[in-house]
Amino acid sequence: MLRLVILLVLASCGREPHVVTRYVENPTPPVVNPGTGGGTSDVTYAEMQTLLVEYCVACHSNSPFMQSEGQLLSSSAKDRVWSRTMPPSNAAKKLPENVRQKMLVFFQ
Repeated sequence: MLRLVILLVLASCGREPHVVTRYVENPTPPVVNPGTGGGTSDVTYAEMQTLLVEYCVACHSNSPFMQSEGQLLSSSAKDRVWSRTMPPSNAAKKLPENVRQKMLVFFQ
């Protein structure tokens, strides 16, 4: 029995651990980087508010970043849109790539 355990341990040594990767449906790289936010983009806060109402308010109506431009710019929203973790894959409304790009332009 001890020999079997030793053989199993030795057989598994040096193997790469199994890594689960997340499939990204559209892996095209973004056109812009997340930037530092505010003031220099072609997308206004008013336009951004319209997008937030359409794509974010269903889940984030009480979130501070929905209340003002300053809170939006200081939130983690830009990082989450950039990394494609928001909206989540199970969200009722998907974020089209052109809308995602507009949001990223706002955050420049």
